[in-house]
Amino acid sequence: MMGPLATYKLRSTLAAGALLALLGLAPAHAVTSTVYWDRADFGYGAGYGVSQTTALASGIPIVQAPSLLPKPDSLVVDPDLTESSLVLPSSSTKPATITSDWSATNNTGITNQNLYLVYVRPVTNTITLDGQQHTYTYDADDVGLRLSSGEGGLDWVILQVPSNPVDPNSIPVYYPAVSLGTLGNGGSENYPLYYSLFNPQVFNGTTHDVLGLPKWTLAFYSTAAPIPEPSSGLLMFIGLLGIARTRRKHS
Repeated sequence: MMGPLATYKLRSTLAAGALLALLGLAPAHAVTSTVYWDRADFGYGAGYGVSQTTALASGIPIVQAPSLLPKPDSLVVDPDLTESSLVLPSSSTKPATITSDWSATNNTGITNQNLYLVYVRPVTNTITLDGQQHTYTYDADDVGLRLSSGEGGLDWVILQVPSNPVDPNSIPVYYPAVSLGTLGNGGSENYPLYYSLFNPQVFNGTTHDVLGLPKWTLAFYSTAAPIPEPSSGLLMFIGLLGIARTRRKHS
């Protein structure tokens, strides 16, 4: 008989993303969909994002992004397993469901606008139980998340990114990303993450059992368009003024 599940906490500091001018974020209708990290291996490992078939069938808005470039500012992500949230499947052909509480805190010293937290890939994780460390890995396509859009809560989008940033026609990669809104310095955004796991890994201890959740490769991105520096804006204005004068001379 399985004992009580211990709360397992993981803290990691991740790079915040570059500012991207992304369009078309408003969903046409409310939708909820579970997606799995089922993208095939195209030379650098399976499970980077979800497949095109999964992305298109999800009904979640797809937003085109030119690249995924990090910036040095950092936020803190603190996922925490909610106790008693594990629902084991009735058969091996069905997934277990788990709720995990997440929090993202802005410690950059500035206000970050229109933030999205991008779930890039599930990766190997470790837990410590009864003084012993256990390392485990889920198959990427066994890991699913329930995404929602247009339902009044935190919305998700799927970023479509070229696999080769210098070739916009390269094979696209699709990354689910949850909206964190605008975070002022020191502000936090809390939200539940709904897992759907095949072959859930539960480790048996002497007094309790621990559920092993996947660790994630994550990134932060913003849909806010970058504001040019005053000098750059002035040069742009002078350039436009010069073009206007040239056109008048030739008119």
